[in-house]
This record gives sequence, structure tokens and C-alpha cells, in this order.
Amino acid sequence: MNLSHRLFLLFISALIFVSLTGMVPQQTELLVESQTELQPKNIPDKAPQHATSLPSPLQNSPEKRYCGIAMEGYRLKTGVVKSGQTLTHLLNPHGISNAAIFQAAKTSKPVFDVRRIKAGNTYSLISSPGDDNQIKYFIYDQTSTSYVVFAFEKPIQVYTGKKEIKIKTRTLSGTITSNLWNAASDSGMSQDLIYALGDIFAGTMDFRHLHKGDEFMITFEEQFVQNKCVGIEKIKAAQLICSNNTFHAFGYEANGMVSYYNEQGNSLEKSFLKCPLKYSRISSKFTTRRLHPIKKKYMAHPGIDYAAPRGTPVRSVGNGTIIFKGYCKSAGNYIKIKHAGVGISEYMHLSKFNARIKKNQTVKKGQIIGYVGSTGYATGPHLDLRFKKNGKYVDYTKMNLPTGKSLTNSHKEIFLKQVATIKQQWEDAPRVSFNIPAQSPDVVSNAEKR
Repeated sequence: MNLSHRLFLLFISALIFVSLTGMVPQQTELLVESQTELQPKNIPDKAPQHATSLPSPLQNSPEKRYCGIAMEGYRLKTGVVKSGQTLTHLLNPHGISNAAIFQAAKTSKPVFDVRRIKAGNTYSLISSPGDDNQIKYFIYDQTSTSYVVFAFEKPIQVYTGKKEIKIKTRTLSGTITSNLWNAASDSGMSQDLIYALGDIFAGTMDFRHLHKGDEFMITFEEQFVQNKCVGIEKIKAAQLICSNNTFHAFGYEANGMVSYYNEQGNSLEKSFLKCPLKYSRISSKFTTRRLHPIKKKYMAHPGIDYAAPRGTPVRSVGNGTIIFKGYCKSAGNYIKIKHAGVGISEYMHLSKFNARIKKNQTVKKGQIIGYVGSTGYATGPHLDLRFKKNGKYVDYTKMNLPTGKSLTNSHKEIFLKQVATIKQQWEDAPRVSFNIPAQSPDVVSNAEKR
């Protein structure tokens, strides 16, 4: 074999060696790197039928999804809507044309009005792999549990979806060392939870009567999306010990509705709310003689003043019909509601009305009718609630309000078994004290117990 033939064979062998030892490992590295980089976190839900995905280089790996979209090979970016941003502001910088955005907005009308995109809500962008990085999906989170998907396919598709919600049960207990509001804050209880407690006990007691030394125990269900608590599902049971008096509330579901009863199965629900605000304090009681803060003379005050921040929702205390909605010099913006066979409730000094209510409209107990303000003769934001019975003003806090129906015998047997189970769980639950300084080691250990 001459020299030229040997050189040719050496050259061919070198090419084969380079292809086997250099190019193939590089390609494998890129595939694995892409797989790792594009794998999204916290992927929930099932994919819609029309969702598309790229073939996976790792055929045995489980399929990952985000808001129902198969994510293998796609890139995910998330953001928060800023003040003043519209769909155009959110999509234009990512290569989506005005024509495509117009068509997306038009297509979305049956399911979502793009003008309702709100600052502070989150959104996601899903793009295709490769250098073009073209946006395939825009996902807007309407709430913590629902979303709207804009799929930039041909044709453009828009649909809504629900995130997977997991329900977890938790029990909190404690002794109040200052007041319930601070105790709730220290224990990590949300405002929604304490408001729900207030509603349950609204016909039995007033949370403003709770004070230092009182105790509470509550078992409730929380909603979780992607391991993040997004709200309260329902309260299963609660116990309040106030001035050595014990108040119980046990939830029982019948016909798809949850109602609350004491441990004997008697309804806690009243036909009227004890308070038109979810949480407030009484700044002035019903009296026949009070120094008027503006007129500076003693006058009757035939109502109850509830001090609360401006804008706090005001609820109708019972079912009824609005017989007046307007303004007067002393009461400011105010509403009168007639409750058939009971009397008339009046709500004064409102900052504004609920835009959806009108005169002669029927309202339900607990329905929002307006918002706390200081219109009329008022030195600060508060609600003046008055109640007229048989033509005379009466002290609403002292009215004897009728209760709802008790459980029938067929339901009571099941209910009592549930009560016994929850009470046993309470016996095993650790006791904690709240309103202790955050640096106290007791708080840390109690938090770990929970």
C-alpha cells in the first residue's frame, strides 16, 4: 500500500473518530440541557383537547402540564399586570401583532372581556422552542383558581379553565391575651376566616364582647392551589368561651347547603344579622340623651354608631324591600329597608351606594347595599344604624330575633356522631396563646405544633 493510500485511510479514520467522540455527546448534552431548562414548576390540571406538544427526547419522562397545556419543549415566563396595562401592552413586546391581538380580543368576548384585565393579577407566556421564541399561549389569571387561555393558533382560540384545588383541614386553638382581631393576626388566621366566624355566630353573640382570657377553637378547610393557600373552603366547627359561657357551632350539610347548629342540633341562624358590618366597634349606643358632636347640645340618638374604615361594605340586616335611597342634610347618603312584619332598618352616612340596588328592589339578608362614609352630620367615617318598629325607634341590639329550624331526627343522629368526632379531635389538639411578642420561643414552638 503506497503512502497516498495510507494518508487517505488515516484521514477517514480521523473523521469517524471525531464524529463518534465529539458531535454525538454535544447533541445529547443539548437535549438534556433543554429538557432541564424548560421543565416548569408546579404544573397542575388536565390538558384541553386541542393543546399541542412537541415530541419528548426522553420518552419515559412523565408529561408536564401547565393550566392544561402539555409543556414538553416549551418555555414559560410569568409576570404581574401593572397599572394601566392592557392586552396590547402585555403582548406587543413579545412579537404578537396588533391584528392578532384584535382578533384575540374579538374571539374572547363570549368568555372574557379583555377590558377587565386588572393590575396586580398574574399572567403567563408560553413560547415555542428554538431561536424564534414565538408566543404560543397567553394565560391570564382571573382569580387564584380560574384562568383564561389565549391560544395563538390558526384560528386563534380563547377558553377558560379552573386550577386544581386541594382541600386541607386545619385546627387552630388559643387563648386571647388582648383581643380577637390581634389573636387572629398572630395566629396566621386570614380576615376571611374571622369574618366567616362572625357570620356563623352573628345570631348568637357579638365578637366585640370577646376580650382577654377568652378562648377559641376552630376546625376549618382551606383551599390550596400549587401548595399555596388561596382561600377558606368552609368552617367545619368552632367553639368560643366568653366570660365562662361556651358557644358552639357545628356545620352540617344537607341538600348541598351547609348550615350551623349548636351541639344539640338547634339552628344558630337568625332571620336578621346582629351587625350590618362584618367587623367594627360600637362608638355610640342607642340613647335618649347624648351630646351631639356637631350641634353641641344634648339630643336623643335613636340608633347605633359603628365605627369602621371608609369604604367598609354595609349589609342589609335582613330580607326586605328598599323604600328609600337618597340624600338628606343630616343623614347624608342613606337607605331605608322595610322588613315585612318586623319593621324598617335605616343606614346613614354612607360614602356611596351599591350601584346595583334601586328603590323598590328586594334585598336579602347580608346583601351589600352601600359603603361606610361620613356624609351628612358626621365627624368621621361610621355607620348609623336605626330600626323602627311599630312607628317607633327601638334599640336593635336588644331585639329578640327569631332563629331558624332545628335538625330533624333523621339528620340529628348523623349530626351527633360528627359532633362527637370533632370534639375528640379537639381534645387531642394542642392549646396555644396568641398576642405574644413574635420573638418569644413559645410562639415558634406552638407554630411548629400546628
